[in-house]
Amino acid sequence: MGFETALTARTIMVEAETEAGRHMVLAGTRARHRLLILHTPKRDGYFVPGDGSLPVRLAALGAFHDPGSRQAVGSRTALRPTAYQRHRLSLLLAILDRMQQPSSEPPTVRHIVRDLMCSGLEHERAIEWKTSSHRRQAQRLIAEARRMMATGYRDLLRGSMRPVLGDRHSGGRDTGDKLR
Repeated sequence: MGFETALTARTIMVEAETEAGRHMVLAGTRARHRLLILHTPKRDGYFVPGDGSLPVRLAALGAFHDPGSRQAVGSRTALRPTAYQRHRLSLLLAILDRMQQPSSEPPTVRHIVRDLMCSGLEHERAIEWKTSSHRRQAQRLIAEARRMMATGYRDLLRGSMRPVLGDRHSGGRDTGDKLR
């Protein structure tokens, strides 16, 4: 199927004109495609950035031309988070919601652990809490939630979940203000 045929076989959901070209979101029977048609194309063909999402982009291009192909199925499943990733993203969003609640005082790390991660867990003595693995895990999750709030949403929209779900940006260090 050629480009024009593939284009007319889909419904244009959104269309906008910019200096770069014509941006379009197309709805097919099984997937949406986001295209930028340049005003002055250099030559016939497609420009696909060779970044970390290249396999997904190539699968999406294959799906654009042949919606019933195996590649089309691969492009849809590649953007769907795993069960673990869904759980972790839900936890990060719950932490952000809890930290953003308009209450008298921001929650402590202890409260986040007790309320969101390990319900009912209480460390009676301060030394138990200071050496607790739950405390350090919560600090890492809080830092990751803050990173996600600052930049990670863009990564999610691009279909790149690794920066959000990894702990590589700060080397495990908390980049925000400290909670006790």
